Amino acid sequence: VINISPVERRNKILKRLLLVSPQSIKESEVFGEYFVSSNVRTNDERVMKQLLDKYDLRLLIENGFMKIKGSEVDIRRVIKELIDDREIVDLRQFTGNTDFNSELDVKFVLREIEKIENRLQASLPYPYNVNLFSHIYILITRLRKAGNHANLNRRKVKKEDIAGKTFLYEISEVVVSDISHYLNQEVPAAEADTV
Repeated sequence: VINISPVERRNKILKRLLLVSPQSIKESEVFGEYFVSSNVRTNDERVMKQLLDKYDLRLLIENGFMKIKGSEVDIRRVIKELIDDREIVDLRQFTGNTDFNSELDVKFVLREIEKIENRLQASLPYPYNVNLFSHIYILITRLRKAGNHANLNRRKVKKEDIAGKTFLYEISEVVVSDISHYLNQEVPAAEADTV
């Protein structure tokens, strides 16, 4: 990788580790493409640990492997913060954004947002549309890479908690169902609480 700052390098490494958490990746594979010295690697690991500590996440390095441990909610929150979507106003801009590199997933999420807007009979304004896009994209990526390990461990939602939100909750359940079919894997029903 040419012309990449230390911050960009660490962010790319963190995103890669967060997306597969709690699975681990060989340390040599994580740093291999950056051609950095062992001192730089050690410094990067120290800085990444400090950053993750702020989110109650831990970077573990054992037997030449690296992994991040912590709650699914915290993992997704950090991924969202590491994604650069500040200059995106129109959802079509996600197509060329390198943080969202799966064009098929981008198109799927755009179709889902279009379905949501059709059901609501309204357009989602900025920044809500961008937040929803990022949320669904991260959900898909985490489920694909971490599988059943991507567990929210959320409390059960009581009917009275969603009494006034029934229509929105139904839309959320449809999105979760669509994601299940798209990924060809069972998505936990608790994900409907987050969409």
